Amino acid sequence: MRMWCPGENDEAVPAIEDVGGELVPDHRGPVFAVPPWVEIPAILRPHLAARRSGGPVDFPYRVDEALQVSNGGGIYLARNAAGEKVVLREARPHAGLDCHRADAVARLRREHAVLTRLAGLDDHAGLQRQRGGRRVGVRLGRSGGRDHRDQRGADGGRQYLEYPLR
Repeated sequence: MRMWCPGENDEAVPAIEDVGGELVPDHRGPVFAVPPWVEIPAILRPHLAARRSGGPVDFPYRVDEALQVSNGGGIYLARNAAGEKVVLREARPHAGLDCHRADAVARLRREHAVLTRLAGLDDHAGLQRQRGGRRVGVRLGRSGGRDHRDQRGADGGRQYLEYPLR
């Protein structure tokens, strides 16, 4: 169940309940943040302290914006060491389970395998940065959640790779 409340400009934003039961904005960003009324369990405090101390030096990205965040991970707009814009996908283990009990990491690995297979197709030059149009999840939701992997014909399922998202 999604909850909403008015944001800074009175637009509807995702919400969580505070200790008094009031709906307050659920601030989602590229960094971990705990609501002020939540006490971090003792077992997690050293990990949070390590995170706040600066993070790994070898992480070659600067995260600028969270495009989407869920319990399974997130999609972030970032810059690499050369300053070029990139999109990062985060997948958290043991989180975001789907109806087949696959977690976010398993789904990201599956997505990587599919994109790797698509990389050699001559008719696909690359990914677009465009944000418009329908989200893939909406498009897939309209298929009734059907999985076409077992219905592939002699063409190896190529017709599904060419299925339009709009």
